[in-house]
Amino acid sequence: MIKIAVDLLGADHDEKLLAGAVKALKSREDLFLYLCGREEEILPALEEAEIPSTHFEILNSADVITNHDDPMRAFRAKPESSLAKAMGICKTDPEVAALVTCGATGAVFVGSVMSLPRIGKLKPILVCEVIRRDNKWLCISDCGANIDCDENSLLDFARVGSTFMRAQGVKDPKIGLLSNGSEDGKGNALTRKAFPLLKESGLNFAGNIEGIHVLNSDLDVVVCDGFSGNILLKTLEGAAKSALEEMTVLAEKLEGAEKEAVLTLAAEAYKKYDYNALGGAVLLGVGLPVLKGHGSANEETMNTLIRMAYDLAEGGLVEKLKAEYNAPEHHS
Repeated sequence: MIKIAVDLLGADHDEKLLAGAVKALKSREDLFLYLCGREEEILPALEEAEIPSTHFEILNSADVITNHDDPMRAFRAKPESSLAKAMGICKTDPEVAALVTCGATGAVFVGSVMSLPRIGKLKPILVCEVIRRDNKWLCISDCGANIDCDENSLLDFARVGSTFMRAQGVKDPKIGLLSNGSEDGKGNALTRKAFPLLKESGLNFAGNIEGIHVLNSDLDVVVCDGFSGNILLKTLEGAAKSALEEMTVLAEKLEGAEKEAVLTLAAEAYKKYDYNALGGAVLLGVGLPVLKGHGSANEETMNTLIRMAYDLAEGGLVEKLKAEYNAPEHHS
């Protein structure tokens, strides 16, 4: 049985998160969820779906940490909040394999770093996946946790990204370093210092990659500092959505079957870049993966996040990271 802690409050539409959790439970027989939220809402939904009581435990949580709360004080001020309850069960039950939340980003990051054990000296890192043109997954590491860092941090990001993809079945992840040109000497001071470290790391390093080629590449991991990674991620999302919205506008100038065909193609393509369908970012470097979805998450987002958490647990991600960084395999 794979155990996952799920925070069901703090998003724009909490009822949709609950529906996604129920959907995930119905699709996997060896899944157990700690559901942190309002018991009076959770229990009827589980009973209606006929989920066996052996597959869940409700941690009643009426309070919510919001984006308006100070992340550094939120857990002391709101110990009964759903996110605090989720963090708490991760500390007390060593069998919990991951935490899933769509709550306030700052509180999730601070709470994870303060409440969960660190993996060796590894700096917490945010990774996320986007879909390449060939429909294979590509990991961006880091995508927002470490705004300012040095070349040794970029080496860590490469190692973590590689381990993340190996846990999902990629045998020898191919790694690129985000830069302003593909030539070896291109980049700013940070990327020029990181380049030789990556080249000598023993990883499957393919050199520099420009942003324009990321989705058309055969890379499995793109390495960058969190500042550049966050800009890359949002630019890819924004450009894809703008192009698809333009397709929809142009389709309105057509008629009949031709119009319907273009609208159908645009809708299918949109699913590929819809962040609600893709899930969210994963915080690594603490004792278990913390999966963070968008505040506007829906049922499919939560189902996808739980699926990702399940797959990472099955793939032994934390064990692989601990082996890489020589950390003991237990919660503190």
